[in-house]
Amino acid sequence: MPGQFSLLTAAVFDSLGCVALWRDFPEQLCQTTGREVIAYDRLGFGQSDAYPGSLPLHFIRDEAERFFGYIKAALQIRQFVALGHSVGGAMAAACASLYSQDCQALITIAAQAFVEERTLQGIRAAELQFQQPGQIARLHKYHGDKAEWVPSAWTRTWLAETFRGWTIEGTVGEVQCPVLALHGNRMSMDRWSIRCVSPCYRRAG
Repeated sequence: MPGQFSLLTAAVFDSLGCVALWRDFPEQLCQTTGREVIAYDRLGFGQSDAYPGSLPLHFIRDEAERFFGYIKAALQIRQFVALGHSVGGAMAAACASLYSQDCQALITIAAQAFVEERTLQGIRAAELQFQQPGQIARLHKYHGDKAEWVPSAWTRTWLAETFRGWTIEGTVGEVQCPVLALHGNRMSMDRWSIRCVSPCYRRAG
């Protein structure tokens, strides 16, 4: 029921993702934590409507400010934990920052915090891969008629010269809640994560 949610939001996925690609993860998360889990397809992805045009350069903050804001208001969500993977981690951080009075905790998984050359190299390689026969068809299963737009929106945005200066620090204000920033053993912790996580661990202890 609206207004009764103490939930963990598992809806902020990566640049090619959607709810279906998370498979049973939201269900497992719900069962493991005993919390309500809300998963939704961002506009332009999965079962949602097509995005009207190209992604704006401020699309990360836009997701938190506009789209998650709509869901939060419609469901009267009062308290939540924000969870996001990859660029979704940055979106989750934006949610935690914008709704700091309601966000109980922030969990990021391999979150992107700035535009680095290693990331751009991977995106360029993916751009070439999606030009190969059958690649778009694989996305069609999850994104339907939006399958061509999805990888295009990702690559064009991140490879744009005007996006090179993006950092999570310029998108997200101060995060007040505890932060769990998960990174693989070959990934370096960015400065934003270190600054946020360290005080939270001290406070939690």
